Amino acid sequence: GPANAPVTLEEFSDFQCPYCGRYAPVVRQVMEQYPDRIQLIFHHLPLVNIHPNAQKAAEAAVCAQEQGRFWEMHDLLFAEQSSLEVNALKDKARRIGLDAGAFDRCLDGGKAAEAVAKDVREAEQLGIAGTPASFINGRFADGAISAEELGALVQDELRRLPAHAP
Repeated sequence: GPANAPVTLEEFSDFQCPYCGRYAPVVRQVMEQYPDRIQLIFHHLPLVNIHPNAQKAAEAAVCAQEQGRFWEMHDLLFAEQSSLEVNALKDKARRIGLDAGAFDRCLDGGKAAEAVAKDVREAEQLGIAGTPASFINGRFADGAISAEELGALVQDELRRLPAHAP
């Protein structure tokens, strides 16, 4: 969504988390309902203790982002949560049309790990230990809430806007 949207949805997520996988279409649905009213900021929070492939999946998304294809990778990672091993990640990159050499260098070189680590540190500072975790204009929503619940939170934030807001 637009950077000046009146509602900011920040999501902390893990590509191997089944709850996050169920929450992704909810976020998409609400974003489609309010295309000019919500800015989505995605943060990586791979829960490596229970999801051993989540770290590399997050790094794969960062590597895809370097080529301007984050959301395509995001969607594919959630659609195919059962195959997040490194070779499967490389296959996904090729399937969405990424420059394979650049993607492989990014993923194998660990260059994306710092971007993921930055998000993890932010989650720790906020006291977030599980995924998905969302903030709607700073208001915390824990877990994979429904589209109705997320939509109601967005509506509440929009009602709080001054009458002259965009």
